[in-house]
Amino acid sequence: MRLLWLVDSLGVGGAEALSVPFARTLDRSEFELTVATVNGAEGLNAERLREVGVDVIDLRARSLRGVGAVRRLLALLPERQVDLGH
Repeated sequence: MRLLWLVDSLGVGGAEALSVPFARTLDRSEFELTVATVNGAEGLNAERLREVGVDVIDLRARSLRGVGAVRRLLALLPERQVDLGH
C-alpha cells in the first residue's frame, strides 16, 4: 500500500516530529511512504526520513489554499499511485 503523509513543513512540531518514528517502524514489505510538505522539505526531520528510504517532496507553496499547491498535490496522487493520504 502506498501512503502519502502531507505536512506543512518538516520543522519541529507535532505531525512533523511523529513522521520520523512512524517511518522507522513502518513495515516496508507492506507499505511505501512518501511525505509531502507544503513549504519546506529540508532540515533534520527531512534528512532522517530520507535516511530510512522515505521520499520527501516539497509542494513549494505558502499554503494548500493556493491553486498551484492543489494542482501539484493532485498530480502527485496518481504519479505516486497513492492508496491512502493523511
